[in-house]
Amino acid sequence: PNSPLFASSAIMSLASLKSLRGKLSYKKWVLYYRYEQQFGNSGTFLLNTAFLGMFTGMVIDNHTRKQNAAIEEYNVRKENIMAHDKKMWQHERDAHKLNIPELETSVFRF
Repeated sequence: PNSPLFASSAIMSLASLKSLRGKLSYKKWVLYYRYEQQFGNSGTFLLNTAFLGMFTGMVIDNHTRKQNAAIEEYNVRKENIMAHDKKMWQHERDAHKLNIPELETSVFRF
């Protein structure tokens, strides 16, 4: 019992620490009550608006990404079809190409 923990000043300081903790806890609940009175149980209107805007932006961004991917896929398919068409028309032109010098010699033969 000669340890400083059992000294009267240590016991008083411990009691004052407990008292201080109680006062802080009381002030915390008073602040919470005043905040709840002023702003209600939910967040503030500004915070709710910010979350709503963020969620709306996420939905719109997702829609835009899907739309752009579909457009890109369509453009790739269209380019492939146009290239195939071009190749087929070139085959047609090559198959039906007229030999002009041969025609001229046959016309002017007589």
